[in-house]
Amino acid sequence: MFRRRISKLSVLALLAGVSTHVWASEMVQVSQFGEEISFQLPDGFSSGFSQKSDNALLIEYTNSGATLDNWTEMVTLSLHHVGSRVDTVAIASFMSDSASVQCKRKVVAEFVQPQVTVGEIIFDTLYVSCGRKKEVAESEAYVAHIASTPESVISIQRALKGTPRLSSQSFDDEWFLRTISVWPITVNGEYLMDLN
Repeated sequence: MFRRRISKLSVLALLAGVSTHVWASEMVQVSQFGEEISFQLPDGFSSGFSQKSDNALLIEYTNSGATLDNWTEMVTLSLHHVGSRVDTVAIASFMSDSASVQCKRKVVAEFVQPQVTVGEIIFDTLYVSCGRKKEVAESEAYVAHIASTPESVISIQRALKGTPRLSSQSFDDEWFLRTISVWPITVNGEYLMDLN
């Protein structure tokens, strides 16, 4: 169902530690449903929307001056306490289906890094794009850093709205470095810097 494409992303990830800190300015720490999450919030971003229920948390951060209606870049943290482990392929399928509804068509979705298991946490990285649509000048694409814990599903996404992108092969170096500017990510004390 999903391709796992290892590309220049792996090579660029080695450089990201230096480049990331150009954009990152604030460490976000969230403790909810027994899960501890931290990640870098890029410079100029602030919380635009948050919602919490009995078993879920969603926080969206937009770039300076943007609203949820006119954003061009967004970072989203979602946490779903489901009480058991969920396979990252099932998570990716759900995210792809949700994006298809939002994009009003089938989307491009592919894993762009090798899956990594650290302790009890499974990390994966998914690229999702609305692809090209001739009748619109812009499209949405995001990279989701997914963590599956024994009890929850956590996703930290960096989304861009702009020139339509058909696949992760259309990443340029700056786009990629922006998507990983949320690194380093830690979940329950397990540190993730790059996915090599």
